[in-house]
Amino acid sequence: MIQLRPQVIICNGPGTCIPLCRIAFVFKVIGIRWSSIFYVESIARVRRLSLSGLLLYKLRMADEFFVQ
Repeated sequence: MIQLRPQVIICNGPGTCIPLCRIAFVFKVIGIRWSSIFYVESIARVRRLSLSGLLLYKLRMADEFFVQ
């Protein structure tokens, strides 16, 4: 994250996106903001959010949250 410095992080549900989003969120909190987090919930989730989507939504880590 420090070397690449992405401007946008687009996640779609796998649990592997949580560490990246957490790092970007911590950088945002301490004032080193260089990335926005967009989360797109999978169309396969019709009744409930996935665990990663639920974490990002409840903790308000994602800048934009989309549900298909």
